[in-house]
Amino acid sequence: MFRFFGVILLAAASLPAATIYNAVYDNGNAGTDGSYIIGPTQITLTGPGGTTTFSSMCFDFAEHIYSGEHYLATLTPLTSIANDPGTQARYDLAGFVYLAMHQNAPAVLSAFGVPNGASAFEQLQGLQYGVWDLFEPDESQDGNIYHGYAYTNEVDEAVDDMLTNSGSVAPLVAGLEQAHPGALNNLYVVQGVGDFAGIQKFIVGGRPPSGVPEPGSMGLMGGGLIGLAMLIRKRVVQ
Repeated sequence: MFRFFGVILLAAASLPAATIYNAVYDNGNAGTDGSYIIGPTQITLTGPGGTTTFSSMCFDFAEHIYSGEHYLATLTPLTSIANDPGTQARYDLAGFVYLAMHQNAPAVLSAFGVPNGASAFEQLQGLQYGVWDLFEPDESQDGNIYHGYAYTNEVDEAVDDMLTNSGSVAPLVAGLEQAHPGALNNLYVVQGVGDFAGIQKFIVGGRPPSGVPEPGSMGLMGGGLIGLAMLIRKRVVQ
């Protein structure tokens, strides 16, 4: 699982924490399950130093975005985005879901209740619906999230167990990090800012381009570029 990490961990580069990027979301070659976009999807970030296109995974079910939509966004390292350990553990687990969508990851699939007999497409669905459920506290949204998925009960119960049993997410993340040290280091959260704060949030992996620094920004470390074909799914208003 995640054997490509050695390929994507390239030389790091310094960038400002509060850099603002011009972002464009695109469906790419994505399919659909009838309502939601089924990857790959893309986010392109542009700053004075250049433009980079990333494969992206949405983990924010509550908001919306349109293919071709332009907005302003920031990048925050995934591993330091939350102030409390419980929330950070959920973000870290979402990072492993992002990686699992790129390469078969039995431990992550099992954690989300996706059975061994699920097809490749059903595995991707289970991971996407599961990560949406992980970040959507309103249980009344479950019917909208799972959308008639064949393994709704299995995945929903697995996520509910993570959320209701205190501390269950953190040990799972710790085990994955022990098996794959440094796997999350090059992952970032893309968030809209200002008038675009309500746009859906994404996880991306790779090395960001230079942007427009704001006063008081601090240095962060960027990672390597992922050059793989992605199958990532995204909820989009079409």
